[in-house]
Amino acid sequence: MLTFSNIGPIPCPYKARNRWHVVSYASATYGRVFYDDESLKSVLEKIRSEDVPLGVKITLVGDEVALIERQETKGLPYSYDRLLNVLTSVYNTPATEDPSFTLADLVLPQMEFFASLLRDSIDAPLINRFFNKAFGKIYRPSLWTEETRAWNANAFKYAFLPYAVKHGVGNAPDMAKEIYKTIQTNCVSRQSNNGTSWCAGVPTDIRRGAYCGAAKYDNEIASNFVSLMNFYSGEVQVNPYFFQEYRALMEGMACTERASQLRTVIRLFLSSPLKPTMVFGWLKTNPKASDALYLYMKSKPDLVVQYEGLSAYLDAMTYNWRSTRRLQQFMELHEKLVPKMSNATKNIFTKYEKRIRTNIEWSNKHMPAIMRWMYDNLVVIGQDPWRKRLPGKITPELYDVEITPYIPGSGKYSVYRNLTFDGKVKMTFTVKEETSEIVVNAHRLLIDTDSVVLQNNRNERIEISTTEISKDYDNGILTIPVASKLSPGNSYHLLISYYGFIFDKPFHQGPDINYNFYEFNGKQGWIFTTDFEGGPGSRSLLVCCDEPAYKAKFEISVRHPADMTALSNMINTGTVVSKDGWAVTSFQQSPVMSSYLLAICVGHFASLSAVSESGVLVRAFSWTGMEKYADFSLKVMAGAVDYMTKYFKYDFPLSKLDMVALPQHADTGAMENWGLILGNYKSLMVDMDYVDANALGRVAIVVAHEVVHQWFGDLVTLDWWSDIFLNEGFAQYWSHYGMTYTFPEQVGYMVWDKMRTRTVPHMTRR
Repeated sequence: MLTFSNIGPIPCPYKARNRWHVVSYASATYGRVFYDDESLKSVLEKIRSEDVPLGVKITLVGDEVALIERQETKGLPYSYDRLLNVLTSVYNTPATEDPSFTLADLVLPQMEFFASLLRDSIDAPLINRFFNKAFGKIYRPSLWTEETRAWNANAFKYAFLPYAVKHGVGNAPDMAKEIYKTIQTNCVSRQSNNGTSWCAGVPTDIRRGAYCGAAKYDNEIASNFVSLMNFYSGEVQVNPYFFQEYRALMEGMACTERASQLRTVIRLFLSSPLKPTMVFGWLKTNPKASDALYLYMKSKPDLVVQYEGLSAYLDAMTYNWRSTRRLQQFMELHEKLVPKMSNATKNIFTKYEKRIRTNIEWSNKHMPAIMRWMYDNLVVIGQDPWRKRLPGKITPELYDVEITPYIPGSGKYSVYRNLTFDGKVKMTFTVKEETSEIVVNAHRLLIDTDSVVLQNNRNERIEISTTEISKDYDNGILTIPVASKLSPGNSYHLLISYYGFIFDKPFHQGPDINYNFYEFNGKQGWIFTTDFEGGPGSRSLLVCCDEPAYKAKFEISVRHPADMTALSNMINTGTVVSKDGWAVTSFQQSPVMSSYLLAICVGHFASLSAVSESGVLVRAFSWTGMEKYADFSLKVMAGAVDYMTKYFKYDFPLSKLDMVALPQHADTGAMENWGLILGNYKSLMVDMDYVDANALGRVAIVVAHEVVHQWFGDLVTLDWWSDIFLNEGFAQYWSHYGMTYTFPEQVGYMVWDKMRTRTVPHMTRR
């Protein structure tokens, strides 16, 4: 950490992460303290394990916000990851007994900023997870019940508890309802008809949270909201000049999410003498309020357009809007109301239309990186295997998929899109059982709900409830409600656009990045690759039915840097190069196969190739300069293909079989994707000048093992992961025969190798 004091210079150690020393966080300075990433990581680890002085945490938050503002002002790239890590650490400490209001006053607005980015999207449920990660440790039920005269503690409750209630931190919703019942009981016992300020019997600092919880989590007959309105009416009549209590009641009622109650709240706010910016500001954090405000304006345009607080009204209505659908919605409303507008009113509408456009532009730029942090820190990375199964009411027939991975190469893209990918899928499916919803798999995918289209087999659009589309984050499931029931036997097309994330650490399952260094020039290269048998699964690349039993055809196209080669399960049908440094490679349609066998690999590759005796094109790829070490594996591939073809009298059903040796594959062995074996270079390549018999045999067995899987596992696939041991057993057994067929002179060695106990380095995670 950079520090400022009057002491002499401190010697600078050689180790980068230890070169800064904390001298005094309270040193007088006009400067900001900016940590390098490793130092910041150390500070946050110390906060979480031991805590640091309050002043350090306050300056840490303020300085990170200032750093972002500085970078933005200068037009330089910046990331929100550091700020997000700070926000979710400063209260995540062992010192939970005395939470600071001063720190909360800095943290809560920043938390709300990130919440506003998600509130009007399909990923809104992540807001609650975000708040629980930040405040789950500091929150305790006694915040509602303990009484103290300490200003800091009471001020913290006043600021924090409404957020805790809205975002489900701990048991805050239940405690809020319990406290409200106490208030009701106390006021009934004291026979109060004039509000709550004198009869509530609970500290004023917790009432905002209690009133919010009563409205947001009301019972079926809405008795809480009715009583809140009655309390408010009595309070206004008796104590009109002591507005703290009736303002708390109004703010609490603004938490309701029921349409009829929101209309009542809007009418109340329109007639309130309080500042419009304050009362309508309370609706900004209500996920249902923007639609309620929009519909109210449509139904009573004269009243709202003439309202002196119109700007505050539109501010609340559009606060969370950052999508093309919302922009179109606002523009249509604007056009409809133009005849009723003065020039001043037109200017106000223009101001908020411009803000929506700015929000869309900002979100397109920054949301991929922000959402990567959200998914990495708030959502399970994957399950092995995924346990919750699909209901089985639809059967996929064909996936038409286009993927664009953003990795360093000749293709130009924004720095904010680095290591992400765009995807489009058209899924053709048949209905097995009547259903009013489509349930498929999707995980770590940011889905544009406005892009979701359902068509019948005549390409006629079928209405779906895009605003009701939901994700089950713990199980990687996407549910799409349909306005009318889908009938058994009929075929439909589901079209979805989305983007996702490439894991930035090698040896990872799912869409992943590998890197290599070229022998001939020492420069670094990048490889996009996939591995779907475990972890995130193929649902992390495309929307699909991601279970082994759901076999379908795949038609893949990959948009990639033009200086790279794209590979997939099938042979490519051509590459079209654009002038912008990008190219699109298309591939033949596959036979039906399970989704976990889908594979895509993009990089600077060189290859060796051969044609087996049975007429199958076999190719061995690796990063340029390393392909010479794949000659032995190529022979094993060709021989094992011929053996399996002849012995089982069943031709290899694809037109080619590729193998790619990767520098950092997710597994130390390899993965048998149909037509595209991907594996670690140590298991797939040998230097024939230095290899010993044991290493040579190991590589031969791994390669033959994956070739056998092309029949046992790929062509014939088991229904569920619990039976995958059968695939492995067949592959283990027949791989030795494939080897002896290829190298008959080594039959003695192979018999000995088969008899001894050994673990084949293969993906046996399930």
